Amino acid sequence: DIWAMKEVLMTILLITSTFSFFQENDELLFAKGETFVEALSDENLYILSNYGKNKIDIEYANATIKSYTINALKYFDELIEKHPNSENFFMAKFHKGNLECDLKNNKTAKENLIWVVNADDKRSAYKNKSYRILAWIEIEEENWNSDSESNINKTDKFVIDSIG
Repeated sequence: DIWAMKEVLMTILLITSTFSFFQENDELLFAKGETFVEALSDENLYILSNYGKNKIDIEYANATIKSYTINALKYFDELIEKHPNSENFFMAKFHKGNLECDLKNNKTAKENLIWVVNADDKRSAYKNKSYRILAWIEIEEENWNSDSESNINKTDKFVIDSIG
């Protein structure tokens, strides 16, 4: 019967539109991740500015920082997984690498930062930062070698490229 068919069609349309309404686009995911990255900067500045002046609860501050980091990663991970052709993909990979390094997830950090430095992208400042983080990871893992030295030397090239 035609009315039953219309009801089924309307139900499908309603379900589809509701699903697409709740599905977040890449710009929104990126903005949410960036909000947590900015909050991390604010929290770190607060800790540094108050360190030694009065007693701040370091455990609480560290838990807050970890929470912000994990929340930012949630949004960047979703963007990377669901929107590989996004204009924000490069920056999401950079942030993921940087944040994973903060959490001491060095293997994942390296994978993302190596992707950034090898990407066909002109944003040399982020490639420069990626090389520095990669070098830091090598120092932290006591794995310094000629490749590590090469990463530091490449940062000089990116600094010169971005200035000149």
